[in-house]
Amino acid sequence: MTGVTAGQPGMHRTKALVERTYYWLSLRDDVNAYVRTCLICQQDKVEQSKPVGLLEPLPIANHP
Repeated sequence: MTGVTAGQPGMHRTKALVERTYYWLSLRDDVNAYVRTCLICQQDKVEQSKPVGLLEPLPIANHP
């Protein structure tokens, strides 16, 4: 595993690493659930949206 400092390397690589040594019927589902709920990975995720900025008031209409 090159470049991995914390957590696990993702669903596919983690599944491949586990399959080298172990096998059970729900292995894929269990690995997917583990990766989705990994606390370290959730804390390290980068925000994907742009910063919103400050709120600005709407202009006041001159007539209805």
